[in-house]
Amino acid sequence: MNFKNLIRRIISFRDSIEDHMEAVAFAEEGFHDIAKEVIEHKVMMVSVVDKFSDNLIDYTVKFAERLNYGVVALNVLPVETKTIDSDIYCEFCNDFKRKCKKNVEKLRCACEERNIHFCHVVKYGKLDKFINDIHKEVPHIDYICTEPEGMRDTVPVFCVPH
Repeated sequence: MNFKNLIRRIISFRDSIEDHMEAVAFAEEGFHDIAKEVIEHKVMMVSVVDKFSDNLIDYTVKFAERLNYGVVALNVLPVETKTIDSDIYCEFCNDFKRKCKKNVEKLRCACEERNIHFCHVVKYGKLDKFINDIHKEVPHIDYICTEPEGMRDTVPVFCVPH
């Protein structure tokens, strides 16, 4: 192991200890849901449309259940804000968000039935930027599941480096 990897592992270990200490503090004050969220590992599912396919929902929920992970659902509307009239853009984004909230209910129910922590986020802009941003905002995202491309049934799963 080289020195750079050793430093990276030490920092990761320190961050893990800090997360667990924060969780203990929340738990001691009776905030058990927040404590669990601080240290819980998560699977993020991503879609660039206003809904998730049944195939992606089924796979991700079962995957999260097997690993005892939470689920973060991310809908991204990939539009460039500079090229759109602001009134049209706001109306378009509000419509997209409304559809996303409606369409995510099946996923929310599937997670609740299995006692899986669930979080839904809607963003507008470049997909890769938001995956990085969410990974920083929401700790412990270990895997990303995306919609299958074309006529494939296999859900692509990506491991997220820490």
